[in-house]
Amino acid sequence: TIAIVGPADSAYQYSNGGFIDSCDLVVRFNKSYMLVNPEDKEKTAKIGSKTDIIFHYFNINKNNQARLDREKLQKQGLKHIITIMRDKRARSRRGRGIRIFMKKYGDFLSDRLCILPEAAYKYYYNTLGSKPTIGHIGITAIIESEPESVFITGFSFFTTPYADGYRDNTTREDQLKRFLKSDTGHDPEKELKFFADLVKTASVPVKLDPYLEELISGVKP
Repeated sequence: TIAIVGPADSAYQYSNGGFIDSCDLVVRFNKSYMLVNPEDKEKTAKIGSKTDIIFHYFNINKNNQARLDREKLQKQGLKHIITIMRDKRARSRRGRGIRIFMKKYGDFLSDRLCILPEAAYKYYYNTLGSKPTIGHIGITAIIESEPESVFITGFSFFTTPYADGYRDNTTREDQLKRFLKSDTGHDPEKELKFFADLVKTASVPVKLDPYLEELISGVKP
């Protein structure tokens, strides 16, 4: 059983923390493990306290600095970090990002890191028809791997801001719009349509939080 917890503030509308922690695996994305604070009972009641897997893009831009908090991740029980090779050329931005993380955290990542190959990125890109976010890659990979069940919360496809503490420069609506315009290639509408179709056709039970349920109910087939 897998709980997928994104960084959107929609997750904080519900008290799903106990259920999230009861799942066999809890999956988070990029820096969203930083939102987890086991000592904060109110926050834990919303988003849980453990992180088994992180899908991380290993970005080296100002929004996603090349930093991992070993102490937090160890306390949360991290088992694996999954990233993806978009371009295997040594001088590519993706290649540099992975090298930077490995140089800084090689000891920590040695038995935890999984790098999905360039062919996997091409698959996600081609099936979506645009540049996929790491959230899209993670959700699709997990559902297609056919676990016993999946629960998803904290994704709003940019219809709500990020939770406080994730990317504070994009929490206001106008800042979020500017971020989307500057992040060339991502298409939230395509990802939402793909997600809605994926959930409806999944061969495993996929449970969504009420915000996501309502969101996909308005997506035309």
